[in-house]
Amino acid sequence: MDVDGLKSKANPNAVSYLFLGGRRSGKSILAERQAFSLGGERVTYVATAKISEFDAKRIDEHQKRRNAKWETVEIGESPQDIVKVLAEESRVLLIDSIGVWIATFHPKRANIDVLVASLESRNALGRKTVIVSEEVGLSIHTKSEVTNSFVDLLGETNQKLGQVCHKMFFVIAGRLLQLDKTDV
Repeated sequence: MDVDGLKSKANPNAVSYLFLGGRRSGKSILAERQAFSLGGERVTYVATAKISEFDAKRIDEHQKRRNAKWETVEIGESPQDIVKVLAEESRVLLIDSIGVWIATFHPKRANIDVLVASLESRNALGRKTVIVSEEVGLSIHTKSEVTNSFVDLLGETNQKLGQVCHKMFFVIAGRLLQLDKTDV
């Protein structure tokens, strides 16, 4: 199934896709379409956000938009839960989002290298994965040690994921740009 032309742009042998973009850029919607084009109703949605009063409306929008037949896995109290899902789930995975995962576990220093190694193992098995992550380095940030540390860690993570994902897209204002793979 060709969903908005995404499948036609993708390498048929590609197994992992990274969608980067700012808040409300449309990255989650496009990633959901890509996941559907890869797995139809056989998709496992990995939700990394904890429901809070602040984010309840946004999470509700995501839940309503999701295919009702998709399985949902909510990441628990351990940063390693996401690694376990990457290793064990054989269906198409949609992880939304890495930035929220890092923000949730930042004080515990989520192990990015283990995350990337798990994705590489999944790729080697031919298991399809769609990942959403925020690109936060394009705007003004408050000057604080916590903010700078988060922005740096997320930027580092996006670079590492970009090196192991077969296809990478940048989403801005609902528009999709395919990014070329280069070494940093």
